[in-house]
Amino acid sequence: MEEQLQHIKLLAFRYFEGKTSPEDAEVLFSFLKEGDFNPSLFRKWEDEWLSSLEFQPELNERWEKIKLANRNTEFIKKSIPVVKSYRNYIIYPRIWTTG
Repeated sequence: MEEQLQHIKLLAFRYFEGKTSPEDAEVLFSFLKEGDFNPSLFRKWEDEWLSSLEFQPELNERWEKIKLANRNTEFIKKSIPVVKSYRNYIIYPRIWTTG
């Protein structure tokens, strides 16, 4: 039983990191549905995982660049006039640039 619990904990940590396969996620979610105590154990593992993280300046810098790029993309989308919409799709005009 202890070995199985350690395996589930490892799956939970992978899940928190975004590295689980669909099959592993299914095993983890089945575990969460099995008992009343399991969701609280899952939250405990999440707290443990969060406290084990170290601040990594280079990772934070990359994350900030991604957020900035996303904001710029949203700004560009809002700046381009919508030509027409079709059902739930918005069709933007093509913008040609020369390098």
